Order: sequence, then C-alpha cells, then structure tokens
Amino acid sequence: NLPGISGIEAMNILRVDPLTSRIPIVALSANAIPRDIEKGLEAGFFRYLTKPIRVNHFMETMNEVFEFADSARGVIRQENESLRVAQQFLMLVSNNAEMKSDQ
Repeated sequence: NLPGISGIEAMNILRVDPLTSRIPIVALSANAIPRDIEKGLEAGFFRYLTKPIRVNHFMETMNEVFEFADSARGVIRQENESLRVAQQFLMLVSNNAEMKSDQ
C-alpha cells in the first residue's frame, strides 16, 4: 500500500500528465485475489504482478515494458514528424495567403 493514495489513484495522476501519460505502469501488490488483479488491469495497469515476486515473471514483464516503450517511441517519432509536416504546410499556406493579399 502506498501512503495516503491507492495505486490506481497514483496511476491516474500519471495518466493525466502529458510527460508520463504513455509510461507503461506495472502494479506490484500483495493483493493476489483474482478480482483485485482483474480490477487493476481494467483500471489500466500494463501488468499486475503479485508478491512474492517470481523473478522470471518479473523479468519477462520488464522485457515487455521495454518492448512497449520502444514501439511507443516509434509512434511518437511518427506523430512528431506528422506534426512537423503539418506545421510546414500551414506556414506555406499562410505565406501564400499573405502574398496574395499584398498584390
């Protein structure tokens, strides 16, 4: 248990911040009841691990997190490139409109 806040509340805080919204969040909890696990996954945790930690399962999960992060970086790069192209297009359109209004 986190002091004064639930894991789901902490995750929701991270989700609303643009700097942390895409980070895959892994829950680590002593609550191993299937309903607790299901509730955590439904809430949006990337994975839900239970204590005691099984090292192999933990390492597999971390590999999944890193693979997800790598693919997300690729998506972000593509989104940034699309934004850059759109900005250039808008600048050209704006410049063209200004040139026509000057004539």
